[in-house]
Amino acid sequence: MRQPTAGGAGAVIFSIVGNEMYFLSHFLEHYRNLGIQEFCFLVDTSDDGTLEYLMEQEDCWVLESDIKFGDHVRLVFGQKTITRRFSAAVKFLVPKEIFQGRWVLTIDADEFLILPAPSKTIPELIARLEQNGLDCCRAPMVDFFPAALSALDDADAKVNPFSVNPFYDAVFIDWPNKQAEPSRIIHEMGVRSRLRAVLMSKYPELLESLKTIGGVRMNKVPLLILSFFRVGSKKLMRLFGKCSITMVQSSTKP
Repeated sequence: MRQPTAGGAGAVIFSIVGNEMYFLSHFLEHYRNLGIQEFCFLVDTSDDGTLEYLMEQEDCWVLESDIKFGDHVRLVFGQKTITRRFSAAVKFLVPKEIFQGRWVLTIDADEFLILPAPSKTIPELIARLEQNGLDCCRAPMVDFFPAALSALDDADAKVNPFSVNPFYDAVFIDWPNKQAEPSRIIHEMGVRSRLRAVLMSKYPELLESLKTIGGVRMNKVPLLILSFFRVGSKKLMRLFGKCSITMVQSSTKP
């Protein structure tokens, strides 16, 4: 484990990463510009220099574990025992055990937060949330992609992902006032659905694993998270990953 040279009491980002060398420099620059001064990364796998790169960053915690992303673990809460994937369990345990009383933004390395006006930094947003008695918010995710996947083949890893992936689909969200969650979300015409249709036509043996996209759950806070297609041979990874991020003020409550 590596701890940052100077910890703080402000907001911290927690992320599980594995072979993220393309995104990490862009990710850190983006969130540092949004006022984040402390990061915590759990490195699941690293054979592309991810671990070594993060160990060089003075504002980063770096954690490792023998338990891997997809492994299942048992959690005991009093008399109750539940089983969860390690990736889900650690997103609860790390903020609770390491960052109690602090705001924690849980996010992937290919996800970039866009703040609602007038907030220009995450600390400004947190101040607004606290003024309104809120201690948690979530954000819908919008996928950004290139005109064609072939555009990623020769893309320079130093180029900002916004430049490599300039396109996105409109997502219809019916969110009545004073409701905690949307009543309807239509994303069947999005890029994930189009890619799923192509994959199903070419690889029918994947039908069962591709027949659902998964639901989207979010609270009514106008944040926006941008997810990008990745450069290189792993560009189709995470097409069916999670659809929201969470920012929460960690506490001692279970």
